Amino acid sequence: MAVKKKIATGLLLVSASVFIGVALYSYDFRDWGSFLGARNLCGPFGAFIAGFLRIAVGPVVSWIVPLFFLYWGWILLSGRKISAHAKHLVCVGILAVLVAALFSAFSDSDSGGFAGERVDAFLRLISGRIGSLIILVSATMLTLLVLLFGSIHGMIERIVELDIFGALTRSVSRENKKQPRGERKTQAGKKRSIRAKGEKKKKPEPSDDELDEEPVEIDIPAPRKRRPLPRPNTAQKPPVVAGADATPADNAPLPDLSILDDYDESTITYSKEDLIARSEVIEAKLEDYGLKGKVQKVLPGPVVTTFEFVPAPGVKVSQIANRADDISLALAARALRIQAPIPGRGAVGIEVPNPEPKMVVLKELLEHFPPAEDGLMVSLGKSVTGEPVFVDISDMPHLLIAGATGSGKSVCINTIICSLLFNHTPATCRFVLIDPKRLELITYNDIPHLLHPVITEAKQSLKVLNYLTIEMDRRYKLLARFGVKNIKGFNQKVTSEKLVESETGEALSTLPYYVCIIDELADIMVTLGNEIYPPITRLAQMARAVGIHLVFATQRPSVDVITGLIKANFPSRIAFQVTSKTDSRTILDVNGAETLLGNGDMLYLPKNLPAPVRIQGAYISEKEAENVADYWRSFQGGGEIDLSAETGPEPDADADIDDDLYEKARELVIMHQQGSISLVQRRLRVGYARAARLIDMLEQSGVVGPFEGSKAREVLISREEYEGI
Repeated sequence: MAVKKKIATGLLLVSASVFIGVALYSYDFRDWGSFLGARNLCGPFGAFIAGFLRIAVGPVVSWIVPLFFLYWGWILLSGRKISAHAKHLVCVGILAVLVAALFSAFSDSDSGGFAGERVDAFLRLISGRIGSLIILVSATMLTLLVLLFGSIHGMIERIVELDIFGALTRSVSRENKKQPRGERKTQAGKKRSIRAKGEKKKKPEPSDDELDEEPVEIDIPAPRKRRPLPRPNTAQKPPVVAGADATPADNAPLPDLSILDDYDESTITYSKEDLIARSEVIEAKLEDYGLKGKVQKVLPGPVVTTFEFVPAPGVKVSQIANRADDISLALAARALRIQAPIPGRGAVGIEVPNPEPKMVVLKELLEHFPPAEDGLMVSLGKSVTGEPVFVDISDMPHLLIAGATGSGKSVCINTIICSLLFNHTPATCRFVLIDPKRLELITYNDIPHLLHPVITEAKQSLKVLNYLTIEMDRRYKLLARFGVKNIKGFNQKVTSEKLVESETGEALSTLPYYVCIIDELADIMVTLGNEIYPPITRLAQMARAVGIHLVFATQRPSVDVITGLIKANFPSRIAFQVTSKTDSRTILDVNGAETLLGNGDMLYLPKNLPAPVRIQGAYISEKEAENVADYWRSFQGGGEIDLSAETGPEPDADADIDDDLYEKARELVIMHQQGSISLVQRRLRVGYARAARLIDMLEQSGVVGPFEGSKAREVLISREEYEGI
């Protein structure tokens, strides 16, 4: 029904109500039968209406009719939906007939009118006089209960809310003051018993009156005290030269937060009056649709403000969730999101975007970074209430990021990388970065944490993933040899028990975490097709225990990219703004990502929660990321893998002799007189496969002897001979 039509109908009903009321007020029995000379203030038509109503339902009940039209007209004029009050209108009509029948039952006159007499006569016929009275009284009471409380269940809740037990105990307490001491003890025992029973009852939902009395609580989070992350050797400035004379990156001090830019830290001053006014708008708009309740708490955040709406008894949560567009229109807000209900709280969360959002920067989060001795802790951003959110990639164990172009995926990846670079040296964390777009991750080229320069070709991506599967198998064999179940247990055992290599007797070093990041998974999938699935599947299923973790991002979250197998092995997911509910369900299995605001606004679904959490992602500029990379470039690298040697075809022996590491490996083996793969791997900072290939090359050139089981290979050239050469 159009708005103008509703207003016209409402005015017509109110006018009819006034007309009927005046006609009943000026009724004269002498007008009946001689309408032309009617004495009624509303003329012959008014005399007819008044006389008809008195004959139909009696002189008393006829006054319900103008009240009925007045209530109906008020509903339409106030903008409320007639469907929300249809039950009340029907109850008023039924009540009029029942009251008329009661007047007829208790009086022999025509006080109940024609309708009342017929209803009373019918009930007497089927149940007798006493039975008809019982039926009429019961039906009248039930109709009144539905009209006043909405339902019998609502009436029971209202009675419980009156706290009858509390009133009784207070009355008994006043009487005890006048009673002897012995009698007072007895009453005190009864009082405790009553209280115990009352405490066992479930706390009832707040009534409409209680909701109106409780003030709105504005919960503005207090600023957190800074707790800088303890960093070893932070007073020592890093050298400015790189190369052979530079400090090894494994022993380098962690970067200081001063290399990041300072932003305006002035917080937004939330006006309590404005927040209360917006709360009242939400309450009024929902009440227009018969959804009564109260906004009891307001939680302002950096980008959105959460209004906790507590519905009145009988209000369905699903009905509130369906009114998101209406609330958004009333508040003139965009992309409003309703969380119905808030997990762990008896309220519905209405998340409204702030007129002036505040930027969440990575530097501020790192100032409050939690102490973590192990793992891959990163800063994601702030929750809707302004609390920092930190997550551990090693516990995820893999992360899937999806969202439309410009929604914040690349900034999120930079945040993850820089969070790890601020807290890990190459000795504890290494990266494999795959950037098919060739623009986003090249900032981190040449940092010592990279296992290989940033990969931009799809075929190279396949090779590096195959290398990670080989490394995964090698690590599993190593862990099985020492009887540990995961990388944390192995590193702890290496540190505490000083494990040694069985071949050479040299001490083993701890294993670093490997983090493989692909910035655009869809492009790799399209280029390589089914070739990419085997290594991804193996790594996703098995690599967690040995410290190899995957972080994949895509802007096209279709089912051919994010397959069921990938989703099953990526329980932790991040969804930025997407264009449709279908994309949101593809990523998170629930709707919601289509209502996000963009610019870092995300829904994070951890593996241990049933519903996603809304977070405003941290921001780091390209210049700041470049500063972090420049800091680490000033240190000596941790060694890189050679994909052509690791995963390619068997090369020619003569070509291998020209390897730039061959001479270093020959000198190392001869000077130490140990033909050990682990020695070459550790000293030259190369992978296991390449170290084994270098030993094979040395065997071909006559430097070391053949393989002899668990023993180190015999070195066939002495130090003196080598120095003479």
